[in-house]
Amino acid sequence: MDETRGGMFLLNEMSEKVIGEIRTHRSNDNYQEDNYFFDRNIITKQDFSIRELEGIQKNIKIVELNGKTFYTSSLIKKHVRRTPIHFKDDKFKKDFISMFQQVESDFLENVEMYLFQKDWKD
Repeated sequence: MDETRGGMFLLNEMSEKVIGEIRTHRSNDNYQEDNYFFDRNIITKQDFSIRELEGIQKNIKIVELNGKTFYTSSLIKKHVRRTPIHFKDDKFKKDFISMFQQVESDFLENVEMYLFQKDWKD
């Protein structure tokens, strides 16, 4: 899980640079909701309990994006408010969103693999 958490840190930083100001509080001004931000409380955590990992695993959903299948979970993403931006390049936008989906999916696959190995050993 450590290698995927590193990717999550990087993507959070890229998100702030590419997408713009990120606010985690609600406001009524010209901001829209988006999920391009991983919960720092999750990605900074060094050790997870089995119960925490099982909680994450129970909330995994499978989504299709750009012809690919990914795992996703609302538990590891922050609902954020951001200044609306308009990507000039649709390919870049799709690639950027795909990077988030891929690293999130990899993290969640690692959670499942860890729990499977733990069950198999016990």
